[in-house]
Amino acid sequence: MIPRVRWIAALVLLAVLLAGITAGWMLEDVTDDVEWSSFGFDRDRGGEHEEDDPMDDDAEEDFLEGLGLTTSQNKAVDGLLDEREDRLEEYWAGKLPEMEMIVDSSRIGIRNLLTPDQRASYERWLAEQRTRLPME
Repeated sequence: MIPRVRWIAALVLLAVLLAGITAGWMLEDVTDDVEWSSFGFDRDRGGEHEEDDPMDDDAEEDFLEGLGLTTSQNKAVDGLLDEREDRLEEYWAGKLPEMEMIVDSSRIGIRNLLTPDQRASYERWLAEQRTRLPME
């Protein structure tokens, strides 16, 4: 049986991963509104632009909206995109235990490299990071 502390640590790690995923998702939405030409990226001149990314869901949705789809086509496309998003979320949720093991093993390796004083500082830093997590 896994001790309570390990369960709590696993839940904290899961919360960290979910917070990171959420923050990345929110940051992507914010950066969509940035005027990239002010940073030297101009898609009209063939420069880099996030709409050039064929894997960008927003770019795909924007393109599809410009096709003049019928109401029934729009509903079908929305359903397919929602299904894709659900499947991708399910896929990544299934990867979380493996990701947790990778993080745990790297932290064990790091602890083994540190002096006792460094290890104590590292443990304090990790504890501080855990307290910064928004609890949902």
